[in-house]
Amino acid sequence: MEFTGDSEGSYNLAAVIEAQEIIIVEGEKDADRLNGLGLVATTNAGGAEKWQGEYNSFLRDKDVVLIPDNDETGKRHIKKIASSLKGVARSIKLIELPDVGDKGDVSDYFELNSPAKLYELIEKRCMKNSIQNI
Repeated sequence: MEFTGDSEGSYNLAAVIEAQEIIIVEGEKDADRLNGLGLVATTNAGGAEKWQGEYNSFLRDKDVVLIPDNDETGKRHIKKIASSLKGVARSIKLIELPDVGDKGDVSDYFELNSPAKLYELIEKRCMKNSIQNI
């Protein structure tokens, strides 16, 4: 899958516009992995901490699930996105993946876990309502 959308590099934009629940990850590899499971995932061009405010309009009134890479940069990246989306997205949920080592990501998670486990994590988090204090 290629970057599609605005000139700055929104990823998987057509699907993001159509979907109600969007998963944001760090990197195309992880977005592709989730998209391949029938979920709608996106990322931004340029890597971690490069989120642009203009991406927010595509996520207005959507349910957003944030899955950071397991490192300080990934966590800062997701916090920046969460802060940017407050008051824009209908809901924002943070999923921290268990069973991934330092710098681990969604793809690493699937080496040890099934997609069903990820769905379970997302559902559990959704039941707890929107994130607070991220």
